[in-house]
Amino acid sequence: TGKKLKFCGKNFISNDGTESFEILEDIAYLFKEELSEEALQEQKIFDSLGIINLSYFRESLYESVFSEVAKFIDFTQNIKTAEMGGGEGYWGRYLKSKNPESEVYLVDISSEFLKRAPRNLLKVCANMTEEIFEEGSMDLISFWVSIHHLKTYELKRAIQNSIKALKPGGFLLFFEPNNDFWVRKMVYKR
Repeated sequence: TGKKLKFCGKNFISNDGTESFEILEDIAYLFKEELSEEALQEQKIFDSLGIINLSYFRESLYESVFSEVAKFIDFTQNIKTAEMGGGEGYWGRYLKSKNPESEVYLVDISSEFLKRAPRNLLKVCANMTEEIFEEGSMDLISFWVSIHHLKTYELKRAIQNSIKALKPGGFLLFFEPNNDFWVRKMVYKR
């Protein structure tokens, strides 16, 4: 939405009251427009997957990535972070464990994955290419094994909207397990 949103009863609403999104089963649904046929197909596939509580990565990998990101972000402060296309939110869970007071958003197109994520994460069902967070409001936005699902034009849009949402000094993290993938790096917004 690009506007500051807050929880209000059973809705996620903009501060100016012009936008309201329903919260069902602890998930805020931010779809403003119909998804493309391709996105609907991907949503259907992910919603039907029987994989539950399975992380491909060892805790040591999360620790290693976290120690690199912590060089730029003070995780002892209450930060706002989002895991984009995060499925059940394993990276988000790890971040929340490091500072339980931080706001950790989990964004995914699949409501079924979001339903399986822990309740202490703020779950948002949305297309990660959309403008979701208020400009300059986020400390860290992570794409953890998710951007390979995007076409080039969608990737560009997702990155642009994420950079826009970062605070000055915010951090944009990409992790893809393929060494040849160009965005297997971290980007620091100055």
